[in-house]
Amino acid sequence: IEERAGCIAAARQAYVMAALHALPNLRWKVWLGGARTELNCDNIGTARQLLDRALAEVPCKTRAVVLLECARLEEYAGNLDQARAILKRAHKETKHEWKVFLESILLELRAGNLQAAIQESLAALAIHRGTGRLWAVLIQLKQCEGEEEQSRVFREALKEVPKSGEVWCEGARICMNPLSSKFNLAQAQQFLDFAIKFTPQYGDSFIEYLRLELLTTGNAINS
Repeated sequence: IEERAGCIAAARQAYVMAALHALPNLRWKVWLGGARTELNCDNIGTARQLLDRALAEVPCKTRAVVLLECARLEEYAGNLDQARAILKRAHKETKHEWKVFLESILLELRAGNLQAAIQESLAALAIHRGTGRLWAVLIQLKQCEGEEEQSRVFREALKEVPKSGEVWCEGARICMNPLSSKFNLAQAQQFLDFAIKFTPQYGDSFIEYLRLELLTTGNAINS
């Protein structure tokens, strides 16, 4: 509340009180929140120190949360190699958490390294083959290699995760590209129906459904 009101000094004091009264197994969340506040104020050094404290106290099962924040801080600071090194560490220490692998993909994508992002996707799927979100990202990335390759990956993904709404949504996107030989609005609707049925909490499917309605209406008007 204090931070949103622009009262940074009061926010810092609130963090101090929270750290004093927090349970030992939850204190890491205070350091994490403080780090985000300091980073928002562009105090990178202080934010880094607070994240180090959080990393020292966080339980093993939620260690990935702090490592992700550490990587994002270094990326924000322009230290891409350091961010990559932290994520590689996360791959080893929190191998069970697919989100640290996703972050490596997104980091390379934000850096404009498309081929590196594809390689990170393939490496992630070698470990988390049953994660639909990772397949969906790979389908998106494969657009640069042409619609046939993109469709091939989509079909491969369906064999591994046939009930992933994220994957079905990517299939619909392929079918809604007017410049593609795969353009098929009826099939896109079928794919989006599957996406919403299997993963109703995935918001992208509803956004794509709106786009489908616009494309369908536009086709009706043109005809």
